[in-house]
Formats: sequence, structure tokens, C-alpha cells
Amino acid sequence: MRVKGIFPPIITPFNEEGKIDKKRFEVLLEFWSKFVDGMFVCGSYGSGPLMSPEERELVFEIASSTVRKKPLIAHVGAITTSMAVRLARHAEKNGAVAVAAVPPFYYSYNARSIQAHFEAIINAVSIPVYAYDNPKTTGNSITPELLSALANLGLHGLKDSSFDIGKLYMAMRTVERPDFDFVIGSESIMLPAFAMGVRGCIAGLGNPFPEVMQKFHSVVLSGSAEDAKNWQTRVLKLWDILHIGPSVPTAYEILRLRGKDPGYPRRPQLLLEKSTSKKLAIALEKTKDLWDLA
Repeated sequence: MRVKGIFPPIITPFNEEGKIDKKRFEVLLEFWSKFVDGMFVCGSYGSGPLMSPEERELVFEIASSTVRKKPLIAHVGAITTSMAVRLARHAEKNGAVAVAAVPPFYYSYNARSIQAHFEAIINAVSIPVYAYDNPKTTGNSITPELLSALANLGLHGLKDSSFDIGKLYMAMRTVERPDFDFVIGSESIMLPAFAMGVRGCIAGLGNPFPEVMQKFHSVVLSGSAEDAKNWQTRVLKLWDILHIGPSVPTAYEILRLRGKDPGYPRRPQLLLEKSTSKKLAIALEKTKDLWDLA
């Protein structure tokens, strides 16, 4: 297996009481399915770390029963090894094509502990396991040396969200397995990553603008170098808009401004303040030519 194309780390809609909103979620899943190649469930945008294991299992069950023709990757990263293993087994049972996990977080762990954590996940399932390197949020980085050791234990690939293209290049040089799959975790550096051989992007911008990411991917694969560069610049401008406020609540608000109903983010994340929402609406109107592909 290799992740190819655009897999947005889809948001999870909650209602005013903070419960998972199944109906809103199903409508959004149908919307995303029209444009993307697959979906990444319960990741950072999906508020996975803010949910109980039972809630995460429910979210994946809703996604897998609604999206039948697109591959789903479940993020199973957790603060304990036993929880990550439980979530991985559940995802496999419910049709995930792969699972991904950040290193255990909150505490600082050495390479030996992180390696043992991933080895337990790898041994628990028969589907591919990806390491998800997001050192900004976890506080624990997956070094090229650790990645190489994990690859030797059966790790299938890496979702790199370090925003460090040099580190990604070093990892690609260090891991000697030709079938090891490298996936980029941000559309902001998708073009240089694809130039290095990456073929999949877990694109947060695919939440509010899945059709833009679909077009960008198409141009990167088959367009001219100049067109690809122009589209990367276009995506970066929209990426800036996604970060006018905290990126997760901002993704909800952009969807709302586009006429969708994303519900509410999971607390402690809050809806944007009115002033930020107004600023966002103005920015979207000014850049409509960048995202309205109709």
C-alpha cells in the first residue's frame, strides 16, 4: 500500500452539548468524498486527542459506514500503548486500510520507549502502520535513526508533520527499504515533497477547500513546473487564511461561511470570536478567485 493523493485530516462535528453529531458528520463526509482520494480520521483536525477511546471508535464507525468507496486511515495515537493498540485493532476490524500514530505524548520519552510503543501497535494488527511525526504537539520527535529502526520492525511509513523538508529528506536517505511510504503532513510544502518522491498529502486545507486540493494535486502530477509553482503559491495564500485564527476552529468557520454545517469544535477549543470571524469572512471574499473553482 502507498498513500496517494489528498487525504484531509477531517474535522469531527460536535453539537452544542459536546457530543458527536452523526448527521452533520455524514453530510460533511459526503461533501469531502466528491473531491478527495481518502480521509484521515481522528487526527489533529479531527480532535482525536480530545476524545475518549469510545468516541474515537464511534467516529471511525460513522466514517467507515458512510464512506464506502474511499480509503480511510485511522489515527490511533494515544497517551498509553494499550489505548493505541485498542484503537488500532478496532480500526482494522472496521475497514481501515492503515493506521497512524503519533508517539506517546505529555511525558518526554527516549527512543527505546517510543520504539517499544510502535512495536506493540505493529504487532497488534495486520494492516500497515504509519508513524506520525508531529513534534510541535507531542514533544517527542521521530528521528531518522529511530525511523530506520522502526522500519526494520515492520513500520510501513511516515506521516511527516515536522514542516522540516530537510529532516524529511534525511529520513528518506536513512530508511533503506524501497517500499517504505513517506507522506507529507502539510499542503504548505507539498510541491517540494512531491518533487522528492512523496505521493500523498494529509492536507488540513482539504477540510474547507477539498476541490482546491484536488486541483493542486492534479497540477503537481501532470501540469507544468510553472503551473505547479503558481498553485503552491495559491495554496499558501489560502493556508494563511486557515491560520487567521486557531487552525481547527478556523476550518469549522470557513466551512460555515461556505454554506456547510460543521457543528462545533470539541472544547477546550472554541468557536472563533466575532471579530476574528468577521476578519475571516473579509479575507475569503477578497480571495474568492483562489478558492471558488465553479
